[in-house]
Amino acid sequence: NTTGEIVSSSSAATVSQNGPKERWGADLAYVNTPVGFTLEYVHGRDIVAGSSTIKNGVGSKAGFTQVDEEGYTFTLFYNFGDQFVASAKQQDRYDDYYPLTYQPFVRFDRWNPDTSHPGTHTDIWTVGFNWFFAQTTKLQLNYNVTRDYKGSGNVTNIDAFLAQFQFGF
Repeated sequence: NTTGEIVSSSSAATVSQNGPKERWGADLAYVNTPVGFTLEYVHGRDIVAGSSTIKNGVGSKAGFTQVDEEGYTFTLFYNFGDQFVASAKQQDRYDDYYPLTYQPFVRFDRWNPDTSHPGTHTDIWTVGFNWFFAQTTKLQLNYNVTRDYKGSGNVTNIDAFLAQFQFGF
């Protein structure tokens, strides 16, 4: 329902909220050979249910609160290889012909799911390498360092290695 009311079923209360959501963002990019960067910002506003007003499957719109969230991303990369060399070879053809190109990069992401709680956010640092076999084929290797700050000095650390192969993007 669109009123933000809490709907009760036989044994459990569920929240159905299709009310207003707000999303906006901005980005800035400098993509030039051999160095480039991207910078992005996103802001969101949601209406969420406060769990303290749900009792025995009964609640009201009064238990809903507004939550502001925001995120940032910055990526810095360096391109080198045949794909970005100015030459007569295949410049107007957009299919695969093995122009080996390499792109090391570093990226920083921050997501804050509720700006009213300072010190609660997730940071992800990524060190990666893209190996373009052609304009539509690449192998990507990433190492992610994730720090999930839950406030009051409580931090969860997750490190991950990611490898993916893309064809035809």
